[in-house]
Amino acid sequence: MQPVTGSGWTLGLANMLKKENRLWWGDKRWLIQMFVWTVVVTGLLAATLYIVTHVAPPDETEIQDMGSLAVLGSELFFSIAGFAMVFGVIILTHDAIIKERDSGTIEWLLSKPLSRKAFVIAKLIASTIGMTVIMVLLQGALSYTVISLFHGSTIALLPFIGGLALIWLACMFYMALLLLLGTVTTSRGLVLGSAIGFFMLGGLVPMFFSQSAYFTPWKLVDIATAVSLGTPLTAEIAMPILATVVWIVIFIAGSLCRVEKLEI
Repeated sequence: MQPVTGSGWTLGLANMLKKENRLWWGDKRWLIQMFVWTVVVTGLLAATLYIVTHVAPPDETEIQDMGSLAVLGSELFFSIAGFAMVFGVIILTHDAIIKERDSGTIEWLLSKPLSRKAFVIAKLIASTIGMTVIMVLLQGALSYTVISLFHGSTIALLPFIGGLALIWLACMFYMALLLLLGTVTTSRGLVLGSAIGFFMLGGLVPMFFSQSAYFTPWKLVDIATAVSLGTPLTAEIAMPILATVVWIVIFIAGSLCRVEKLEI
């Protein structure tokens, strides 16, 4: 027996959060996740920089054309992270709610002293913590170290952190979107396909409708790279960032409203 804490929308939140955190940190799952993401993100970055500097080292002119190894390393990292981390979030969290609905676990959970809002919030908090620590912070720190080592000196830290924060924001957008979709349908294919489809459209739609980049997270990876290289914040850069924050709030609010209407 576990004591139930909270009241109203926080009823049962603490106990539900413990359950969700175990999905990320229970047993050796966190070690496996750390290993996988280190290989995918930092490993790929290090291998590419090694090839550039040792297997096929550029001459002075080529290095100047690239800007420097710091610039090349940052561009590589944010390109890899912007794809791998977002795609990883989609795969890892697309069924966070659907699996509970399919298995009937949601009925059992909500039969206990647990509010529906706490059910969603616990999943959001646990997934956010796991994603932030394992994917963003750890890989950001490792990749920053790798880039600095190949560059020969430490690169600018604050701009790099600023770019990393935008990758985190892009991940949060898709996580919030998936939570909302999970309260709307029980079809894994529909949820997964919708999220991946929207992600892939980001490379196509702005080519024909450039204004779409201002109201979506599609250009956050490019902005993250620019910010990491010291590009000052302008209205053009700020608009997609603010729009993404607004979408995240809308998706979370929609999830909390929608879960109250689920027929159990």
